[in-house]
Amino acid sequence: DHEVERAVVYMQDNTTETVISEVGTPVQVAGTFLYSVNDGFSEGSNSIIYSGQSMTARVVSVFSCSGHNAQDLAFYISINGSEVQDSEGFVTTDSGGKSNNVVCQTVLELANLDEISVLVENYTSTHNVTIDNMSINIMSIH
Repeated sequence: DHEVERAVVYMQDNTTETVISEVGTPVQVAGTFLYSVNDGFSEGSNSIIYSGQSMTARVVSVFSCSGHNAQDLAFYISINGSEVQDSEGFVTTDSGGKSNNVVCQTVLELANLDEISVLVENYTSTHNVTIDNMSINIMSIH
């Protein structure tokens, strides 16, 4: 038997914009993260830090975002600041400021002190993006 290591992090009603300085350059999502479960993990700066031996983990992030009209946005799970290509969630924002729902997910091999976060990339412009609500769930799979 293996003990399950897991983390659950979320944001609710976030109003902090993620600043987009360059088109096509992923940046870490901004906001106030709440850490509800940290079994084998610790809190980072808008991130989760693994604090254990190596393991395989499933990482799922579900969130809603809003921004200017017709912005092509890509979201990624990241490990140590680098986007995980197979985790990409993509959305084009709509005209009414309505939030769009996005899912990113992947399976990662984690080592001690690896840092997991979510990145956003604006392919259209340097308009900022707001992640309204988000959850990040990390669970060991053996």
